[in-house]
Amino acid sequence: MIASIDPLRVLLFDEGTVRLTSQDFSLEDLDNPLIHVTNTYQQKRHGNLDSEANLKWTFAELEKYLVDDLAIAQTGFLENDFKPRVRACLKTVVEAVAAQLADTKTEASCFGVYGADVILDATLKPWLTEIQKNPGLSHDDPIKINVVPEMLLEAVQIALANELDDWRELPRRFEWVIGP
Repeated sequence: MIASIDPLRVLLFDEGTVRLTSQDFSLEDLDNPLIHVTNTYQQKRHGNLDSEANLKWTFAELEKYLVDDLAIAQTGFLENDFKPRVRACLKTVVEAVAAQLADTKTEASCFGVYGADVILDATLKPWLTEIQKNPGLSHDDPIKINVVPEMLLEAVQIALANELDDWRELPRRFEWVIGP
């Protein structure tokens, strides 16, 4: 979320959705988009998809899988490694475009809620792949229904706090990337 451009205030919600592929990843089959693209719509429209396939996880489910099933991460991976690295990536990107954002002329105060796609490599290093200015805000599945409404409500509260310049209380579920 970009709460303000001047001064620059950027926040990250503490939860997101983990999207999965319906087939195992392999470098041997580069022509098969179902092992490289986690877009749920693309996965579901494939004729061979199991209708019971779980294509989304919470962050907690991801950490449990990495710690318990794969044994390649330690408990606390998300808080201690993943989120700080993602915040650092986002900070770098926003600072790189800060001058362009400041050039945006607007008569009224505004804010933006964005989506950021991140992939984990084999060493669990997150890579920012894109930022969407129109993220999917539907909440028609069990994972997103526990993220989107609360995130939007808190984003509006942050926007109002910014408008009133009242930052006495930090956001509950958003974390600062750039700002107070």
